[in-house]
Amino acid sequence: MVRTYSLKTEGAKALAKNFLVREFACRDGSDTVLVDDALVVLLQKLRDHFGRPVNINSGYRTPAHNAAVGGVPGSQHLLGTAADIAISEVAPLEVARYAEYLMPDQGGVGLYGGFVHVDVRPGRGRWDSRSGKEVTVSGFPGYVRPWNEEQLRALIRDELSRQKEAV
Repeated sequence: MVRTYSLKTEGAKALAKNFLVREFACRDGSDTVLVDDALVVLLQKLRDHFGRPVNINSGYRTPAHNAAVGGVPGSQHLLGTAADIAISEVAPLEVARYAEYLMPDQGGVGLYGGFVHVDVRPGRGRWDSRSGKEVTVSGFPGYVRPWNEEQLRALIRDELSRQKEAV
């Protein structure tokens, strides 16, 4: 659900553990801020996974600001459903791969040289703009889910048991 906030009166309001309304505000200084709840959930999942702050370079955009920065007409930023993000010390490709893992059948993931565009559109869109030219891609595979400690211990136990039985 897309919610409307006032930067002036609600800018310091927490939307999740690590995100405030003001982080999604349009860079033109306008008071209205649109933010989709699902976008906040997605960004919090990225933050929790990588254990590092997610820097929102661009969240909601007014139509005038979207045009001024060369945004596409009908951009998800206009709806409050998109964010251009960077995570310090994490390669944009790794961020894109994890976003792909979280949203395999919907949402938008766009890979750029220094950031990743993510959005929570109902359909699916994937593109790679690292070359400076936007190229539609099928996705960003390659994320390998890490083992948790309990799974790793069980795997080691099983392997040790197999080795003992083989002797």
